[in-house]
Amino acid sequence: VSSHGVGWLARFFELIEEGPIALQARPQLRPQASTDSKVRFVLDARQAAGAVAMMQAAQLAVEAAGQHGVCVGAVRDATHTGAIGRYAEWAAERGCAAIILLAGPPLMAYHGTRTLSAATTPIAIAVPGPDGPLLLDMATSVVPYSRLRQARLLGQPLPEGAALDAQGAMTTDPQQAQVPLPIGGAKGAGLALMVELLLAFKQQAFK
Repeated sequence: VSSHGVGWLARFFELIEEGPIALQARPQLRPQASTDSKVRFVLDARQAAGAVAMMQAAQLAVEAAGQHGVCVGAVRDATHTGAIGRYAEWAAERGCAAIILLAGPPLMAYHGTRTLSAATTPIAIAVPGPDGPLLLDMATSVVPYSRLRQARLLGQPLPEGAALDAQGAMTTDPQQAQVPLPIGGAKGAGLALMVELLLAFKQQAFK
């Protein structure tokens, strides 16, 4: 995916040099004392490359679902994951329906506001099909943050209603765009908020 793959290569090198991505890190499963530990897990990424941790988690989830019918997994302390649809699609290629929700830093404004206060909370859902998986991979912002970065690099205008400039005015100029806006106004903002709350609740429940 052009906006989430090679386009991030230079930034990945910066993240390695600055420290957020730990090249020697090895994701580890956290011990589970509960009786349902066969169908749920927490994977501590330990700041490993996000794609490495997510593929490991996808494999663990598919294996558990194959044995027990369902699995719920959480990945903690991961770095940039790229396009999360890849992991959902990978699971669907192996016969599992998959839902992936991602929390993140504040990159988007809530409906009616002008400041970065909400994550774009990507959502990926994939279902097996006769001709291959059917995949939905979306952010709760009109334009995913990675596509905003791509538009800046390529000088491509943004769609109307996608972003605000530093003064809080609507703009289609990617160089002036500072604040992505949610899809569907209040509905998209509400969806972003509920995904963040669900993931925060899940982290508490898995402790």
